[in-house]
Amino acid sequence: MKRCSKHKVAIFVKSVILAFSFLIVICAHSFAQDVNGKNSIDEWKEYALLHVAQTGYLSGETIWFKVYVIQQETGRLSPLSKIAYVELVNKEGLSVLQQKIEIENGLGYGALTVPQNIVSGSYQIRCYVNVQKNAPEAIYSSSIHIFNLSLLPVSLNEKSQISVDLNRSIKGKEENNGGFSMTKMDGLLVSGLERSYGVREEVKVVFPSKSIGGQFSVAVFKKDEFESQAIDSIWIVPYAIGNTNLPIVSKKALNEYAGHLVTGTVMDKNTGKLLSGVRVNLIVDGERFFLGSVKSDQNGFLLFDIGKPYGANHLTVQIPEKRDSNAIVQLHNPFLTDTKHNSETKDFFSKEVKLALEERVINQNLQKAFSQQPSASYLLPHFNDSTLFYGKPDKTYYLDDYTRFNTMEEVLREYVTEVELRKQSQQYKFAVLDIPNKRSFDNNPLVLIDGVPTTDINKVVAFDPLKVKRMDIVARKYFMGDQSFDGIVSLITYNGDLGGFELDQQTIVVDYQGLSLIRQFEEIKYIKQVTNKSRLPDLRSLLYWKPLLELKKDNETTISFYTSDLVGDFVMVLKGIDENGNLVNQTHSFSVIH
Repeated sequence: MKRCSKHKVAIFVKSVILAFSFLIVICAHSFAQDVNGKNSIDEWKEYALLHVAQTGYLSGETIWFKVYVIQQETGRLSPLSKIAYVELVNKEGLSVLQQKIEIENGLGYGALTVPQNIVSGSYQIRCYVNVQKNAPEAIYSSSIHIFNLSLLPVSLNEKSQISVDLNRSIKGKEENNGGFSMTKMDGLLVSGLERSYGVREEVKVVFPSKSIGGQFSVAVFKKDEFESQAIDSIWIVPYAIGNTNLPIVSKKALNEYAGHLVTGTVMDKNTGKLLSGVRVNLIVDGERFFLGSVKSDQNGFLLFDIGKPYGANHLTVQIPEKRDSNAIVQLHNPFLTDTKHNSETKDFFSKEVKLALEERVINQNLQKAFSQQPSASYLLPHFNDSTLFYGKPDKTYYLDDYTRFNTMEEVLREYVTEVELRKQSQQYKFAVLDIPNKRSFDNNPLVLIDGVPTTDINKVVAFDPLKVKRMDIVARKYFMGDQSFDGIVSLITYNGDLGGFELDQQTIVVDYQGLSLIRQFEEIKYIKQVTNKSRLPDLRSLLYWKPLLELKKDNETTISFYTSDLVGDFVMVLKGIDENGNLVNQTHSFSVIH
């Protein structure tokens, strides 16, 4: 009877496993076809649009922007891509500034600081998601104009003055690169905006409950001859919404639907031949370090999904197997590298633009000298899961909580009970406890120093334990892709910089820029009683920037901002996408008077 019961249980367990596996296959297949009937997520077509707060800048100023990622067929915000790329490109087609921006539910925003050493002239700012690199001719870009009093173009230095008309390029129709132009102004209602305001006065703008809902961004700035934001400005959309006659390209770049994709190629360092089947480890440093391990495919191609690392990082590339000593890895540039600046640029300015620039340069210098603005502040990324790639360890030792021994051997033998240190023929070996099976493993575990794997246990034992902040132990079998390890021993140093540990051969470290931290736009607010008492000048030309304005139908929404000491004409630009998938672009003007 017992054998029969066990047999029935075994059959039941197998049935459950098969049913669960079948369910997974169905779910995966459904997901692959769920996106509006697409056969796979790689066929999901998207494009990115950019709202730039202004289009005329001085060196040192900030370019505030918002990215909208739109699904091609529906025209609605796309939930797929998680990374967008923003570049400032000069007339030679070279990137001056680059950023990777996190995208959530089709939206992302950020800021670029115009370098102090940039040359005056016209530039292109462009944005795209990874899959758009397959058809670069359809990528959104628009012109912005930058003036640096210290670095004028050659043509200006020859004339020793600003004398040639730039207005035509500023106010002319933007280049659409064969795209589809679209302006939608219906449905978004605005009220409460007066014709004129005084200096340092609060401006309230109301979006009535009858207004259509959607996701929008708002910029308010002083309108002058250098600023190219025309009242009838339009967005340039790469394709007409619903158009299915898209360029046919061979699949190169993939959708980044989970995180940032790092790609590379493995080749023979002597012959340049592409190599398949070579194991490569990729490590992203930082507190939440990442380790990926893959083999190159038949074309020598490597693909890693490294998630969403923020800020400046280093990538450690490692070829762990000695038999691949002739192999080298070349990582690919994640930004576009083969496009040219295809719009006409003009380096000359008219007399009217010269006067506007003179005023802006003076105001910028005064604002710097008597700045009321605090230093730049950034939003720290929020992580739902703060654990490392191997999850929650079975045991964590913070070495400062114990007697600080001078050798790693003493540390391991005195209180790290999950790791048995063995020695044979002058070679050390780690035997990690297998908790589920209540025995010790026979083989060395995966050993990490700040996330970087090492197979030289002798060097680990010789490492200075006073540089180690903590030690994580995974005391069970660990599976990573097609590999399995007899546990994990992870040493984490105080600075996360390997603490001088000598890396194994065939390991290189390269600089790599992660996702940009989100800089916050600093608003100035005045209290009526003390406004007139302050003698500090307020010479802001950009009064307000709100990249995330969500409007809901039947809900009234109010935004407010304060004017500065500058008088003249101002414009409020609203861009976005409404709840029906229509692009919205509106401008509203008002004046500031004494």
